[in-house]
Amino acid sequence: MAINNCMLDPEVRDPKSTMEYGSYVKVVDDSRYPPVSGGRPGSPWNHYAVLTRDVDSMPGLSIPIRNNPDQTFVQKYGFNEDLDAVTNGHEQTIWSAGGVYPWEALDAPQTLLITSTSVTDTDINISIQGLNDNWELVTETVTLLGTNTATVPGMWRRIFRAFVDDVTPVTGDVVFVTSDTNAIVAEIMLEEQQTLMAIYTVPAGYTAYLTCFESSVSRNEDMLLRLRIREFGGVFRTQHIAQVYEAPYLYNYDVYKPLAEKTDIELTGSPTNNNVSAHGAFDLILIKNV
Repeated sequence: MAINNCMLDPEVRDPKSTMEYGSYVKVVDDSRYPPVSGGRPGSPWNHYAVLTRDVDSMPGLSIPIRNNPDQTFVQKYGFNEDLDAVTNGHEQTIWSAGGVYPWEALDAPQTLLITSTSVTDTDINISIQGLNDNWELVTETVTLLGTNTATVPGMWRRIFRAFVDDVTPVTGDVVFVTSDTNAIVAEIMLEEQQTLMAIYTVPAGYTAYLTCFESSVSRNEDMLLRLRIREFGGVFRTQHIAQVYEAPYLYNYDVYKPLAEKTDIELTGSPTNNNVSAHGAFDLILIKNV
């Protein structure tokens, strides 16, 4: 593989289609860096470099560069330990509570209630991230009341992350439900101390750039993976579909996929067999609109 008329060392050279960007490689016979001896140039010499993408050669890639907090990185990841072949005619969302995520429960702004399955989970702070009734990005903190119900401050259109924000871990599973229909919209599992939900909604006033996503399933199992995206006022459409079998599946966007404000994103899975576990994750660059 040639790089500016020089060659990668054959001992580290890989096919271009499989070479990982960011790899540390040895470059040989690079005429741009000849040695100098006695004031006179000599033969090309070997050196090392980090392989990067040529961003200028990617048509359509235009991401404005801003200072924080106008630009930030978002990673969403989920796990479903009990995927079945079909649930009510639909594939299931990759999130810890299982089943199909109840997006319709948050069609209108909701009050969220939180409770634990353990009576000892009192005076433990939980941080919640999501969107308020104006689709704005918000973070709130609520104190657990054990098996009694606590109310999360504010009104919520989306919740996509929650975690234990304290020195004391929870000893039970923590569940978030809507006050009107009692629909489960988030869950913190005891083993994780954090929600695991491969869903996200782009906040108002921002554009998100999807850079990659990945998934894997149980050993000796397979799954049909879907990246489903719903633009505001539209329906969920499959934007990528792949068959995942044993080995992890990773898709990188050479040209990052822009997603407008209020766009919903989720990863879903439909295995051939029942009782299959799967994980899914995706990365976003979130940039404030001008």
